[in-house]
Amino acid sequence: MINDMIGREIKVDDFVVFYSNIYRVKSLGKPNATGHGTVRIMIWNGGVSAKPVTKHSSDVALLPMGDVL
Repeated sequence: MINDMIGREIKVDDFVVFYSNIYRVKSLGKPNATGHGTVRIMIWNGGVSAKPVTKHSSDVALLPMGDVL
């Protein structure tokens, strides 16, 4: 289980925010002892040239899917 910056569980296909941009979670790394780990995310409206990036889960915040869609 990998958690965001305030302790909520992140799952694949969840939406997260990182520096005022909305991203979709593509994959999760291995969690460490604190419950944080790496997340592979891709910008939500980046178009065809967008590529996934890897960030630490303590740097992102989970967004409710209903708020995004």
